[in-house]
Amino acid sequence: RMTDLEQARELVRESLVVLHPTKGLPDYFRAEVSLREALALLQGCEYRAPLLVLVACDNLAWVCDAQGKEADAETYYLRSLALQQAAGWPPIVCDELTLLKLAQLYARQGRQALHRATLRKMELQEHCSCRRAGPPSDEDAELNRVRSLLKETLKR
Repeated sequence: RMTDLEQARELVRESLVVLHPTKGLPDYFRAEVSLREALALLQGCEYRAPLLVLVACDNLAWVCDAQGKEADAETYYLRSLALQQAAGWPPIVCDELTLLKLAQLYARQGRQALHRATLRKMELQEHCSCRRAGPPSDEDAELNRVRSLLKETLKR
Protein backbone atom coordinates (compact mmCIF):
# COMPACT_ATOMS: atom_id res chain seq x y z
CA ARG A 1 0.00 0.00 0.00
CA MET A 2 1.30 3.44 -0.95
CA THR A 3 1.61 6.25 1.57
CA ASP A 4 -0.38 9.47 1.12
CA LEU A 5 2.80 11.16 -0.07
CA GLU A 6 3.46 8.44 -2.67
CA GLN A 7 -0.17 8.58 -3.84
CA ALA A 8 0.00 12.37 -4.13
CA ARG A 9 3.25 12.15 -6.11
CA GLU A 10 1.62 9.67 -8.50
CA LEU A 11 -1.47 11.89 -8.90
CA VAL A 12 0.69 14.93 -9.72
CA ARG A 13 2.66 12.84 -12.24
CA GLU A 14 -0.59 11.63 -13.85
CA SER A 15 -1.90 15.20 -14.08
CA LEU A 16 1.26 16.36 -15.83
CA VAL A 17 0.95 13.51 -18.33
CA VAL A 18 -2.63 14.49 -19.26
CA LEU A 19 -1.70 18.18 -19.38
CA HIS A 20 1.15 17.55 -21.81
CA PRO A 21 0.00 14.66 -24.00
CA THR A 22 2.16 13.49 -26.88
CA LYS A 23 -0.97 13.55 -29.07
CA GLY A 24 -4.20 15.46 -28.79
CA LEU A 25 -5.32 18.17 -26.42
CA PRO A 26 -4.76 18.46 -22.68
CA ASP A 27 -7.43 16.91 -20.45
CA TYR A 28 -8.00 19.79 -18.02
CA PHE A 29 -10.85 18.08 -16.18
CA ARG A 30 -8.84 14.94 -15.44
CA ALA A 31 -5.80 17.01 -14.46
CA GLU A 32 -7.88 19.15 -12.11
CA VAL A 33 -9.37 16.10 -10.37
CA SER A 34 -5.91 14.54 -9.93
CA LEU A 35 -4.35 17.76 -8.65
CA ARG A 36 -7.16 18.43 -6.18
CA GLU A 37 -6.88 14.85 -4.89
CA ALA A 38 -3.11 15.26 -4.57
CA LEU A 39 -3.48 18.50 -2.62
CA ALA A 40 -6.03 16.88 -0.30
CA LEU A 41 -3.52 14.10 0.42
CA LEU A 42 -0.75 16.68 0.89
CA GLN A 43 -2.71 18.84 3.35
CA GLY A 44 -0.26 19.85 6.07
CA CYS A 45 2.74 18.53 4.13
CA GLU A 46 4.08 21.93 3.03
CA TYR A 47 7.18 21.33 5.17
CA ARG A 48 7.62 17.63 4.36
CA ALA A 49 7.09 17.88 0.60
CA PRO A 50 7.11 21.60 -0.26
CA LEU A 51 8.09 21.19 -3.91
CA LEU A 52 5.38 18.63 -4.59
CA VAL A 53 2.74 20.88 -3.01
CA LEU A 54 4.11 23.82 -4.97
CA VAL A 55 4.04 21.99 -8.32
CA ALA A 56 0.49 20.81 -7.61
CA CYS A 57 -0.66 24.36 -6.75
CA ASP A 58 1.02 25.97 -9.74
CA ASN A 59 -0.40 23.44 -12.19
CA LEU A 60 -3.86 23.56 -10.59
CA ALA A 61 -3.81 27.35 -10.97
CA TRP A 62 -2.98 26.98 -14.66
CA VAL A 63 -5.68 24.30 -15.13
CA CYS A 64 -8.33 26.42 -13.40
CA ASP A 65 -7.27 29.45 -15.44
CA ALA A 66 -7.55 27.48 -18.69
CA GLN A 67 -11.09 26.43 -17.72
CA GLY A 68 -12.21 29.94 -16.81
CA LYS A 69 -12.34 29.25 -13.06
CA GLU A 70 -10.73 32.58 -12.29
CA ALA A 71 -11.29 32.72 -8.51
CA ASP A 72 -9.72 29.29 -8.06
CA ALA A 73 -6.90 30.19 -10.45
CA GLU A 74 -6.07 33.34 -8.48
CA THR A 75 -6.12 31.42 -5.19
CA TYR A 76 -3.72 28.77 -6.48
CA TYR A 77 -1.40 31.25 -8.25
CA LEU A 78 -1.08 33.17 -4.98
CA ARG A 79 -0.58 29.98 -2.98
CA SER A 80 2.09 28.86 -5.45
CA LEU A 81 3.92 32.17 -5.15
CA ALA A 82 3.74 32.03 -1.34
CA LEU A 83 5.11 28.48 -1.35
CA GLN A 84 7.87 29.44 -3.79
CA GLN A 85 8.91 32.27 -1.53
CA ALA A 86 8.73 30.14 1.64
CA ALA A 87 10.79 27.41 -0.04
CA GLY A 88 13.56 29.86 -0.95
CA TRP A 89 12.63 30.21 -4.63
CA PRO A 90 13.49 26.71 -5.83
CA PRO A 91 15.02 26.61 -9.30
CA ILE A 92 12.56 24.02 -10.63
CA VAL A 93 9.61 26.44 -10.55
CA CYS A 94 9.64 29.76 -12.34
CA ASP A 95 8.05 32.45 -10.19
CA GLU A 96 8.26 34.96 -13.02
CA LEU A 97 6.04 32.75 -15.17
CA THR A 98 3.56 32.36 -12.30
CA LEU A 99 3.53 36.13 -11.81
CA LEU A 100 3.01 36.68 -15.54
CA LYS A 101 0.06 34.25 -15.60
CA LEU A 102 -1.42 35.97 -12.54
CA ALA A 103 -0.96 39.39 -14.18
CA GLN A 104 -2.74 38.14 -17.30
CA LEU A 105 -5.61 36.87 -15.14
CA TYR A 106 -5.94 40.28 -13.49
CA ALA A 107 -5.86 42.00 -16.90
CA ARG A 108 -8.67 39.77 -18.23
CA GLN A 109 -10.72 40.59 -15.12
CA GLY A 110 -10.16 44.32 -15.62
CA ARG A 111 -8.36 44.58 -12.26
CA GLN A 112 -5.80 47.04 -13.59
CA ALA A 113 -4.25 48.03 -10.23
CA LEU A 114 -3.46 44.38 -9.41
CA HIS A 115 -2.34 43.76 -12.99
CA ARG A 116 0.17 46.62 -12.84
CA ALA A 117 1.31 45.73 -9.28
CA THR A 118 2.02 42.15 -10.36
CA LEU A 119 3.97 43.34 -13.41
CA ARG A 120 5.92 45.77 -11.21
CA LYS A 121 6.86 42.92 -8.87
CA MET A 122 8.24 41.07 -11.88
CA GLU A 123 10.13 44.15 -13.00
CA LEU A 124 11.69 44.67 -9.55
CA GLN A 125 13.08 41.16 -9.41
CA GLU A 126 16.72 40.91 -10.42
CA HIS A 127 15.96 37.87 -12.50
CA CYS A 128 13.66 34.90 -12.58
CA SER A 129 13.85 32.39 -9.71
CA CYS A 130 14.91 29.63 -12.07
CA ARG A 131 17.95 31.77 -12.89
CA ARG A 132 18.77 32.67 -9.26
CA ALA A 133 20.95 29.60 -8.78
CA GLY A 134 23.43 31.13 -11.21
CA PRO A 135 24.17 34.40 -12.97
CA PRO A 136 21.57 35.61 -15.47
CA SER A 137 22.32 34.97 -19.10
CA ASP A 138 21.97 37.78 -21.61
CA GLU A 139 21.64 35.11 -24.28
CA ASP A 140 18.41 33.70 -22.88
CA ALA A 141 16.04 34.75 -25.66
CA GLU A 142 12.83 33.68 -23.92
CA LEU A 143 13.65 35.53 -20.71
CA ASN A 144 14.64 38.63 -22.67
CA ARG A 145 11.36 38.42 -24.63
CA VAL A 146 9.36 38.34 -21.36
CA ARG A 147 11.37 41.28 -20.01
CA SER A 148 10.76 43.37 -23.14
CA LEU A 149 7.01 42.60 -23.05
CA LEU A 150 6.98 43.59 -19.40
CA LYS A 151 8.71 46.90 -20.08
CA GLU A 152 6.31 47.64 -22.96
CA THR A 153 3.29 46.90 -20.77
CA LEU A 154 4.53 49.08 -17.93
CA LYS A 155 5.03 52.06 -20.31
CA ARG A 156 1.29 52.11 -21.09
